[in-house]
Amino acid sequence: MRIYLTFCAMLAAVAAIPAVPAQAAPPPTRAKATITASSTYEGEQKHTADLAFDGSLGTSWAEGKASAGKGEWIEIAWDRPQTVTSVSLWAGDFRSVAEWESRNRAGKVRVIWWTKEGEKSKEVDVGDRFGRKDVKVDAGPGVNKVRIALTGIHSGTIFDDTHIAEVAFNFPDVRPDCQAALDAWRADPKKSEPVEKAYAEARDAAIAGARGGRDYDKNLEWLGRALADGAPYLAEKIAEVCPQGYRLQHVPVDEVVLASLKTLRDARGVPYLDAARVRSGGSLSERLADAASEIKAWAQLEKDKNEAVPNWGKRGIAKGALQARDEALGIDVNSQGDILVADIGNNRVQRFTPDGRVDAVWGGADAVIVDKWFGQRVDPYAAGCAPGKNPVEFEQPNDLAVGNFDYVAVIDHDKRVQVIDPEAKVVSTFQVPSEYQVLPGHGTSTPIVTWWGDNFYFLLGNEVWGFTHKGQKVVDFKVEDDILAGVVADGKLLVRTAASRDIVEYAVQDGFRQGRFNKKPIEEDGSEDWDLAVDEDDNVYLLTDTGWLHIWNKKGKALHQSQVSETALTHPRIAVSGSVVYVLSGEKIGRLPNPLKP
Repeated sequence: MRIYLTFCAMLAAVAAIPAVPAQAAPPPTRAKATITASSTYEGEQKHTADLAFDGSLGTSWAEGKASAGKGEWIEIAWDRPQTVTSVSLWAGDFRSVAEWESRNRAGKVRVIWWTKEGEKSKEVDVGDRFGRKDVKVDAGPGVNKVRIALTGIHSGTIFDDTHIAEVAFNFPDVRPDCQAALDAWRADPKKSEPVEKAYAEARDAAIAGARGGRDYDKNLEWLGRALADGAPYLAEKIAEVCPQGYRLQHVPVDEVVLASLKTLRDARGVPYLDAARVRSGGSLSERLADAASEIKAWAQLEKDKNEAVPNWGKRGIAKGALQARDEALGIDVNSQGDILVADIGNNRVQRFTPDGRVDAVWGGADAVIVDKWFGQRVDPYAAGCAPGKNPVEFEQPNDLAVGNFDYVAVIDHDKRVQVIDPEAKVVSTFQVPSEYQVLPGHGTSTPIVTWWGDNFYFLLGNEVWGFTHKGQKVVDFKVEDDILAGVVADGKLLVRTAASRDIVEYAVQDGFRQGRFNKKPIEEDGSEDWDLAVDEDDNVYLLTDTGWLHIWNKKGKALHQSQVSETALTHPRIAVSGSVVYVLSGEKIGRLPNPLKP
């Protein structure tokens, strides 16, 4: 089992020691190491082999061949046998994600070790992610030397030199000696307190300077390095008492520095958080990842919340922008020709005028950082409105429909429905009592909202629920399979289910299946995601994600068929108003001339 010391646990143990003079433990006699490499990159920065064993992800070894580096190696040999059960690799330049992506990194390595019985090895696929790769080798005791040979390379986007930032070993025999030496040093206030105090004063000064705007860049870098590499005095002490190859796992994360970087919300702090994350484990690694995501989200929020958005939308959080987060955005039109969109990722409904300007936004408070998506915790992201349960607040509004008197029914991910009048006043709020669970990725699925007469119909899985605009249930029934597209036209529920590529007709009053709506089969076009809409004459429009538009009259007779887009559409949704067909693909609203009303 891999053993990594947590310095925080060590400090807690030491804190319980009475503050009385103690006999200092003699420093352990640790193994000395000789580190070599087949080649070393010669450039402005130092990239020698010892930097892969120095306990810092801010440095790295880089091979020096003109080629990509396949076959090159680094090696560590000890003056006495060691017990090695696993090896951890940080393959690449880990100063930041950007540096890591720009330079070559090991994709495959051969770990070779030597004992008195001879040589053994193991081929390892490192993968290609900004993180640690743990390799179980079970070399056991008696290991004199370990070599890491590059057998596969992932190419960088800019540079051709291959890096390894750090190599760490699990030395079960070394742990007691390292901990004893650190404990003894920490227990001696004459030795530890002066450096701890000096560090705390420097840290507090850097935090105060950054918050007050004094030498901001310099103080931000100081805090970042303290987080990424650990407190300098601790790093120096760990290097003194722990052998090379067993240092990085001892460096604790300074929680005060972490809290200060989160408060500053500067995206330039993210690389330091990333570096601290990839040398940490467990819940701490998750917290560091969350902090980095939150800071990036805040930076995006500040950048985007007041940006100018062109007519008909774009991706973003500002007024007029839309955020799908790989979901479909519900769309419909009212009697005035306005277009309403369920802006799911921004927790709001936006109303666009016929010329593409936003004249109303329904939702909660201004732009915020959110860490929930469909009720599940996710990486923090910026949203145009705060999610909420108050009137005219939404939490991932999945779809909407405009009914009689321009009432708008909006359904959230948790099946909460609000019916809202044109003046943005709530007419009713109710819950659809379905056991169907709405999950992310509903682009080819439900919920779907449609309407007929004074009733709204909510399609969930294979279920159909009808309610009046005041929230009174009028019907519920099931169809043969999960609904992928649906609309009510001329008093008939028309759905495409997972069981067929045809549109099937049901009586909306009781769910009686009346057969296939389309008189002729719909040609196979390779599409998966469909949407249905109707116009004021109850003509039925079908749009597919391969860009095909089909139109039938209310009796199922084909009126039109054409490919309106040669490029694939992303979760397409359609609405019809007079001479215009509105197509929502991804986060952009497009307009097409209605073939029936040129």
